Amino acid sequence: LPNDTENEYVFFFAQRNLTFLNALKSRKWVERGITVTSPSEIANHLSGLDLYFCPVGILEPRPVPVPSVYTLADIQDSFFPQFFTRRTLHARRMHYRNSVRMADRVITISDFSRNALIEKYRVSPPKVARIYLSAEDDFYAGPGPGDSARPDGVPGRYVFYPANRWKHKNHATILDAIGILNRTYGDDVFLVLTGEDPENA
Repeated sequence: LPNDTENEYVFFFAQRNLTFLNALKSRKWVERGITVTSPSEIANHLSGLDLYFCPVGILEPRPVPVPSVYTLADIQDSFFPQFFTRRTLHARRMHYRNSVRMADRVITISDFSRNALIEKYRVSPPKVARIYLSAEDDFYAGPGPGDSARPDGVPGRYVFYPANRWKHKNHATILDAIGILNRTYGDDVFLVLTGEDPENA
């Protein structure tokens, strides 16, 4: 939004997102922002749009009366259904394939996920694009004046795993791997875990 001067945007958001949005450096989202209480309300505002971009895991509303681009990070449930509750599996199977089918283009985050979508969902390869995730600008800027490059108590070498403790993030395997490294090479490998401990729903 701060860099694009050629296009106009309409930005749909829920009231619960305001804390995050107000922390953004750019205020352009305020100019054309529309608050919705549910994704289905977006359908009331689509006339006149050239393109609808849905960056979350389910294309909503469906069907979309304008050309649409939809982001789906992965279909891990197709490979490891045991990591998901029955409720989550049902939701993914009900929404993901239909969202991919109804979108004009699909974005995913890796070549593996792109190939999985093409193979498992039988999607035409030109329909799916791989676009890597990007870190926030603060990551590239590095520590600011007075900031410690490393928080107290964090060792000089460590593995960093920033993931909530959902089953499909498979913390057990990374803990096993760290144990193998420590036992095999006798070198302490430290692990830093971040994220929340939500229900696996």
